[in-house]
Amino acid sequence: MPLSIGIDIGGTNLRAARISGAGEILERLSEKSAPDPQAVLSRIAGMVRRLDTSEVSAIGIGVPGRVDAHRRAVLSGGYVNLASVSLAQCLEDMAGKPVVIDNDCNMALVAEMALGAGRGHHDVAMFTIGTGIGGAVAQDRRIVRGRATAGQLGHITVDVNGEICACGRRGCVETTSSGTALGRHIARAGLRPDLSVDQLFARDAAGDIQARAILEAWATPLRAAIDNSVAMSVPASGKSTVSRGIADRTGWPLLALDTIKNPFLEALGGGDRAFNRTLGRASYQAIWSVVGEAPAGSTFIVDAWFGFQPRELLEDHLRNAGVEQTFEIWCHAPGEVLAERYGARLGQRPAGHPGAAYIPELIELARRAEPLRRGPLFDVDTTKPIDFDAIMAWLRAMMTGDV
Repeated sequence: MPLSIGIDIGGTNLRAARISGAGEILERLSEKSAPDPQAVLSRIAGMVRRLDTSEVSAIGIGVPGRVDAHRRAVLSGGYVNLASVSLAQCLEDMAGKPVVIDNDCNMALVAEMALGAGRGHHDVAMFTIGTGIGGAVAQDRRIVRGRATAGQLGHITVDVNGEICACGRRGCVETTSSGTALGRHIARAGLRPDLSVDQLFARDAAGDIQARAILEAWATPLRAAIDNSVAMSVPASGKSTVSRGIADRTGWPLLALDTIKNPFLEALGGGDRAFNRTLGRASYQAIWSVVGEAPAGSTFIVDAWFGFQPRELLEDHLRNAGVEQTFEIWCHAPGEVLAERYGARLGQRPAGHPGAAYIPELIELARRAEPLRRGPLFDVDTTKPIDFDAIMAWLRAMMTGDV
């Protein structure tokens, strides 16, 4: 059975292991991490050389920060930022073996679902706590992905007036509840810096008020972030979860309004509400331009709420793009539920998206929202578990005419 090499890049340590096909660790190595990306790349390459054998068939790397797993690109990082190096390509060229990279917590969650605490579970949320805080979500045993910090649970906002995070925002849970943050809590209390978590818990159990205060300052925001992750992920996170699930099962290209709009917001540093609307209209146009340029017979998934634009504009876009058939999956939830989800994601959206002041408008939009009903329609209540088998059976029946 072929072997593989797994690499975990952390803010404190770099770890690597040669692993059997059954997931057994055969040999492991560790090096100190560094803020210099070239130093990290050099140390990882050295560990790969020491672990590599003729039986090793592939290399997997868990990277902290934002990663485009499909393009094998590191987009940004926090304590270790590898965006400036072609990590996967460099190691692939050196070792002559395929290299897969993803966010480190996504990698950890895949492992937990295969070999650990997540075995047998279909919907799992995971936090990893170290130098920073990582997070990953799986629905129906598939990793839920998103742009910017979406899905990175360490960047859930728990205090809008809190400390500046490495990501540039204020009050991320990483600033209050990571290992680094715990060190700050201990220092502010005037205790010795080498005090361990086990020692803190022992002091708390013995009635030490100072230890209790430190642990509460560390754990309370973490609990809030966990509650927010549940609100966002269980039983569903809305239309984007549905569209990604269909894309995963069919391989059809997914065109999402925010996927097109967010890179421009990030590059331009945001903007006011009027600019956001203008960019939204342009992104909407871009979706249909892509559809129109596709070969005849192509199928796309378009993820957007079409109520933001006039119905006549949609019909014009469909006609100009040469779209012959549409199937509508209408995802909905009560306005209060959408408001809770939107509020939980405020700290994860690029500057330029509406803030908390938009929530009352969102509730009213949800109250008035209706499906288009321009063709076959499947209704999805996203407050309930999503039945992807039923959705796929309906799509197959609609597309084959077997109804």
